[in-house]
Amino acid sequence: MQQSRKKTLSIIAVFLGVFFCLWLAQTSIQAEETDSVQEVTSTVETSVQSTETDTVQEETSTTETSSQTEETDPVQEEAGTVEEDGTLVIDENNTDKSKTATDLDENKETEVTLEIPSGEMYRADVVLVMDKSAGSDIDNIEAQSKALLDSFMAKVETGNYSIKLGVVVFDGLAHDAYSLSQGLGDVVTGLVDVNADTYDSLLEAILYNFNVFNSYFVGGSNTETAVRLANRMLAADTQTPDQNKNLTLLSDLESYIYSGPITINGQTYEMVPVSKTDGQTTQAVLALDSSYDSWADLLSDWQSGAIQSRDDFNTNCFVRWGTFGYSWRHFWNNIYPGGMPAELAGITESDFQDLMDTEWAIIQTAGDNYVNGNDISLLMTYEALKESYERGYKIMVFSTSHDGTDGEDYNWNQYLKNKPMDFLEQIQNDFNAHIYGRTSTDSDIDNWGTTIGESFDDINYNIEYLFEEAELTDYIGDDFDLVETAGTCPFTLKIGSQTLTPISLGSDVWAFGSLIEKDGEQTYQYVLTYDRSEEMFVLQINVPVKVSDPLRLSYRLLLTADETGDYPTNKLASLKYTTEWNESFREYFEVPYVHYEKEVPQEEETTPSNDESESQPAEKAVQTAAVSQQKSGVQTSVNGFTAFWMIIALAAFGGIVCMKKER
Repeated sequence: MQQSRKKTLSIIAVFLGVFFCLWLAQTSIQAEETDSVQEVTSTVETSVQSTETDTVQEETSTTETSSQTEETDPVQEEAGTVEEDGTLVIDENNTDKSKTATDLDENKETEVTLEIPSGEMYRADVVLVMDKSAGSDIDNIEAQSKALLDSFMAKVETGNYSIKLGVVVFDGLAHDAYSLSQGLGDVVTGLVDVNADTYDSLLEAILYNFNVFNSYFVGGSNTETAVRLANRMLAADTQTPDQNKNLTLLSDLESYIYSGPITINGQTYEMVPVSKTDGQTTQAVLALDSSYDSWADLLSDWQSGAIQSRDDFNTNCFVRWGTFGYSWRHFWNNIYPGGMPAELAGITESDFQDLMDTEWAIIQTAGDNYVNGNDISLLMTYEALKESYERGYKIMVFSTSHDGTDGEDYNWNQYLKNKPMDFLEQIQNDFNAHIYGRTSTDSDIDNWGTTIGESFDDINYNIEYLFEEAELTDYIGDDFDLVETAGTCPFTLKIGSQTLTPISLGSDVWAFGSLIEKDGEQTYQYVLTYDRSEEMFVLQINVPVKVSDPLRLSYRLLLTADETGDYPTNKLASLKYTTEWNESFREYFEVPYVHYEKEVPQEEETTPSNDESESQPAEKAVQTAAVSQQKSGVQTSVNGFTAFWMIIALAAFGGIVCMKKER
């Protein structure tokens, strides 16, 4: 019995030993499984971190390269910048131009076209400032002005132009002639579109004249106020670029009236037509003496403020009493805002004379810096034209100065010490004004120009041609290549409706058009040079570009990028040009973009094992796949080991049972 118990305990011990061994084996395998999973996880994470680091380093390197590239790329200068050669960079809309690109075709190609002008309506403004005083050559001015209006009509009828015309007429004051001729009163209508409907009324404005019975007649000559009114008209039109605006002054320059303050019976009135007098007559005097013998000294003291600093500088007289007081009554009743002030209503000619002898008497009769009416009028006209120039307007002056008035053998220019003629030379130098007619720095008046008609030809030229010569520069975008075919020019140049044949002048240099002489040398009308290293080209335009014959330059580009997005066809394109007035400007074209949509191949749909796997990032998916694969192998090994020992245990148990039965 005791032996039987011992055997039973031995069997139980064997069983316990077998299962203990199995437990140890499985525990060891699980530990190995954990170590393997951690090792795989560490490997995947290290790989991902390495990839991320490489990506960051690559992006940093790309950014640095991009930054370095940008430093060497051409840079668009801001408007107002003056280049070393004096070229002024101006707003991109001043010259009518465009740059366009077609949509990408199936070969990822686009056609780029630069056009000057862009085919839109060319806009121009003109103001004629016409002297209607007795000394001016009114008949000639009016005849030539009508011819100018006719030429504008011809341009407008082509459909290529929009031209606006203003007419300022002046005697002692400036008026909008269109308003006066149409019975609108002394108001400013401003610029009027030239067309068939307005032709007759504009012609009436050109032919409008003053006489003593006209309600707005003041008398005298006031160029300063007239130029300022023209500036107001031109500035009011914001559709036309300033460089397309023309101001033409037609006057004898025997101007001695200006707008200034006047004090009557202790009351000061501003912006009244005034001048200087000796107090002996009831009107301003053109022939009043001056302490200045030269225009240069006069202008110098004016610009330094020496003239304006005199206590008696603003001691002015009203322009004149005139015949039956017309000047006095016309101004205060019909022109002065609000009508004649009550304190002036009862003044008679004798009262006017008393005022001339007392508080209006000119006491600037001696000493330095004494100026007469003509001096001040010319100085203030100079300031008004300076404003025109600074705004970018084209200035033309036709001087109708003459040797005598009404047959008198008297040279006003000589009496005024040649200052009107010197004034013309000054504005030519300072404001790039074009001067026509009788102008001279000599004591005798010479014909130093042409006719009024030829001066108007300049206006037409300014409207018909955009510039004299130009240089078009274009840098191709980084994501594009120029499309080329061996043996042919990749650029197409059209002038108007004519396509010009390219002429090879060497490697990547082509000429278009005919041979011309420029600066004493033979060259072609258009020469294009392509720089492969910089991927840019320059088109030298050696002839004027006419509004009615646009210049169109075209070429094709291939998109090299392969990602969805919008791509600029060029880095920048600029037009540097010189006008007939020897002014140099640079403007920039707008940059066209093209859109590319990358085709994404359709992939077979797969069912994710669980919702979580669908939202895992790529690196997480890689990690999970690697770990799952490793765990699968470990689990298979464990299951096999357990089955092996279970078989052994069962075999041992069967053997014990059999032994017991034998006994």
